[in-house]
Amino acid sequence: MSVENSNHKLVQKSGLLFTLYMYGFLFLEQVILVFVSRNSDGEYSIAGYVLSLLGTALGYFIFGLKKYKDDLLIFSAFFVILLALIMIITNKYVVLLLAMISASVYGYIGGYIHYYISRHIGISKLLGRTLGCSLAVALVFQILVYNLINNTYIIAGSIMIALGFIEIILLCSKKDSYVTCLNGEKVEAACKHKIGLPIIIVTSITVIISLQDGEITRLEAIGELNVFGHVRLCYVVGALLAGIIADKKNKALLDICTIVCTFFAIIGTLFIGHSVLCIIAMGLIFLMSGFYVMYMEVKFIQISVSSNDPRQSQMQAGMGRMIRSIVAAVVILPAQLLYENFGVNALIIGSALSLMIMVAAYFYIVNIKQSQEIAEVVKNTEKNSRVRSVDKFISNYEFTPKEKEVCRYILQDNLITKEIADKLGISERSVQRHLTAIYSKTGVSSRNELYDSFYNP
Repeated sequence: MSVENSNHKLVQKSGLLFTLYMYGFLFLEQVILVFVSRNSDGEYSIAGYVLSLLGTALGYFIFGLKKYKDDLLIFSAFFVILLALIMIITNKYVVLLLAMISASVYGYIGGYIHYYISRHIGISKLLGRTLGCSLAVALVFQILVYNLINNTYIIAGSIMIALGFIEIILLCSKKDSYVTCLNGEKVEAACKHKIGLPIIIVTSITVIISLQDGEITRLEAIGELNVFGHVRLCYVVGALLAGIIADKKNKALLDICTIVCTFFAIIGTLFIGHSVLCIIAMGLIFLMSGFYVMYMEVKFIQISVSSNDPRQSQMQAGMGRMIRSIVAAVVILPAQLLYENFGVNALIIGSALSLMIMVAAYFYIVNIKQSQEIAEVVKNTEKNSRVRSVDKFISNYEFTPKEKEVCRYILQDNLITKEIADKLGISERSVQRHLTAIYSKTGVSSRNELYDSFYNP
């Protein structure tokens, strides 16, 4: 089998795994919320949601801490049992506990899948498009299942079935053991990527979405909005567009495009309560959501695959999901209180502040990057200039080939005698003999005088 065919199979497997996982993820919080609300008459619905968010983050964190091994089958079976118990048990406190544990287990499974994707197609030229298409398919299935079935027990069962297919795919992928991309390069060729900006952007957008959730939930509750209607297709469009853009210019365009989409989503928030413009507002919010999800997936997988530390790489692959869950859990209650007391003004002000933080961080980090690139160019220019100058200096004298090498190491790289000996594979005594000949031919008596002769001809 050719390398290219093998790589395409890895892309297909990774895409299918991500589709199945995201299908379950999109429904899991909703399923937990339904059963928590049903067993507590709605009293603990927010608590159930917060616990499921924290549980998800905990699962990703535990996966990052553990040494990688093929233990997903055990966790999948455990998750199925937990989800079945949630549907059977009626004690509200037990259901809350099971909600957090089941979310933790699913988070662990998510960490496993993100790390699998990172190892196998993390530097693929199709990473963005693969994840974008996979998310879009999962979203379409979510819309269809919700609108055509809308039965919590059937949806919960479909999550278990999706998990079963994940296991089958992974069992058939045991021989997939290396990181690759479409031209067969290894992971060592991947660029290093900074983690600071992605953390700030994911945190800021999560705050914005958490602030928006209160008003969206209210409008849905009173029947003025259907978040699973046709407008949700904008989420699909956002995922597809973000996936395409993610593969351009080494993922650099994804930062600015995500920030721009967030800006328009905040503008759209102003019209959420408007009877006519509400659909446009929701379309912009869902479009931004597609970019937001793709950003957190692609960026952190890219960071993970460029890490030399396997344990660090495990933690980083799903870090976007972990940050999203923690920030949403922390913000959801304050956001609800702010909205109840200050209305849509709190939403706009909080969103605007988050956007300002994102933009400031983006330009600050971009400026630092540009300064580093300029410094590197200057450094290389100076080095090239010195190389030319050393070559010109050496050409003025009748040095032997070894003497030329020794002289170059001294003037160009400022190496000491032992370092030169190691470079040339000769003894230090031999280097000293070459140095004596160089001093004699250039009319100097020491290394300092040789430097002075070179820099001040």
